[in-house]
Amino acid sequence: MENARKQYRDGCKTCTNEVFNRKIKKKGENMKRIAIFSDIHGNLQALQSILKDIDNEKIDKTICLGDVIGIGPNPKETLQLIKKNNIELLLGNHEIYFLNQLKNNEILEAELNHIEHHKWISSQLENEDMKFLKKCSLYKIIKNGKKNIKLSHFLLKDNLKNEKYPFLEVDLRKKENINDSRIKSDADYNLFGHIHKKQFFEKDNKFYYCIGSSGCVKDNNTYYDIITVGDNKFSIDTKNVQFDRKKFNEIIKEKDYPEKNEIYNKFFC
Repeated sequence: MENARKQYRDGCKTCTNEVFNRKIKKKGENMKRIAIFSDIHGNLQALQSILKDIDNEKIDKTICLGDVIGIGPNPKETLQLIKKNNIELLLGNHEIYFLNQLKNNEILEAELNHIEHHKWISSQLENEDMKFLKKCSLYKIIKNGKKNIKLSHFLLKDNLKNEKYPFLEVDLRKKENINDSRIKSDADYNLFGHIHKKQFFEKDNKFYYCIGSSGCVKDNNTYYDIITVGDNKFSIDTKNVQFDRKKFNEIIKEKDYPEKNEIYNKFFC
C-alpha cells in the first residue's frame, strides 16, 4: 500500500509557510498529533483503510468532522466503526438530517428532493445510533497557546439557538463567495469538511482550511490529515492511503437503495 505523505493536496497549494506549513521536526513533550478526516459518506472500505493506517502512526486522538452517513452504501457499518474505535465525531449535515427526521418527522426543505434517500438512511440505523449522535457536538476548540483551532463540519451560523440547520448556506466552491459577510470566526484557524475538495483561504486575519472528503473519491485513493500542535506551533500533513475500490464497487452494485445510480455517478466516478 502506498502511504506517501504529502503536505496538502490539490486545491490547497496556496498554503504558506507562515500559515499552516510550520514544519515540526521533532515532537516534544507538549506536542500532540491529532488525525482528522471528514465526509466518509458510507464508504466503509475507505474508512477501514484510514483507521488501519492511523494505527501505524503515533496518534494521540482521532476526530471525524462529520457526514459519516449519507450518500454511500454502508451508513450503519461506517458509524459502527467510528463508535467501535472511540473516534470523536462532530455532527455533519447528514447526521443532522437524520436527527431532525427522527425528532420532528421532517426533512429540511433543501433536502425534500432526496426524501426517500434520507428515509432509507434512517431505516438502516438503530436507536443506539440515535443516542450516540445526540451526544455528539457541532464543533471542537483546540487551544494552542494564545491561538485557537476550531474543528467543525462546516462554518457555523452566528446564533445557533432554535436553528434546525446550523451551517452557513454558502457555496465556497465559488471564489467570490469567500467575501460573504457571514463568514467570520472567533478562532484563528478553522478546519472543516463538507466541501468535497480541499480548499484554503484567509479572511480578516483568520485562516480557513477545508480538508475535503475522504469517502467521496473517484478511484482507490483516499486520505486523512494529521495535525501536530503544541508549544504555539501548528502543522498539518496529509496522509494518502489506498483502499479496496473493487470491494466498494461490488457493494454499490449489489445494494439497492434510493438514488444509488445518480449518487454513484456524481460522487464516486
